[in-house]
This record gives sequence, C-alpha cells and structure tokens, in this order.
Amino acid sequence: MPYWQLFYHLVWATKNGQPLLTTDLAPAVHTDLRRRAHALGGLVFALNGLHDHVHMAVAIPPKIAVSTFVGSGQELDIRPR
Repeated sequence: MPYWQLFYHLVWATKNGQPLLTTDLAPAVHTDLRRRAHALGGLVFALNGLHDHVHMAVAIPPKIAVSTFVGSGQELDIRPR
C-alpha cells in the first residue's frame, strides 16, 4: 500500500486585490473550493480568508500536479454581475 504526505499552504487572491469576498459570498466560495479539492483527491485541513484572498491547508496526492490543483481554484468566477 503506497503512502504519501504532501502538505501545501495555498493562497488564492482576487484580481488587483479587489474586496470581492463579502460575508455573503465567502461561504459559497469556500464550499466550492472544498468540493473541487475533494474531486481531485485533496484533503482540506483548513480553509479561510479575508475579503481579497483565501488560504487553504491541504494534502494533495502525488498523482495530481500542484499547478492542476491550484488551477482548479482559479477557475472560480466571483466577479460582481
């Protein structure tokens, strides 16, 4: 049985530091980031942030490139409509 421990501290920031992560929107963004992490086999230990960025402490399996994992979170579109 293979064994791996690859822990990362990832940070996503809004474009130009815009304060887009309001108290109404942040929970939905956090939920979506957790869902995307789980879909890629990641194990989220902590997830939080402020109005312009989100931090995630996560274990990512070696079969997934970190760039692929980070890119899945960058696909979120939270621009005001």
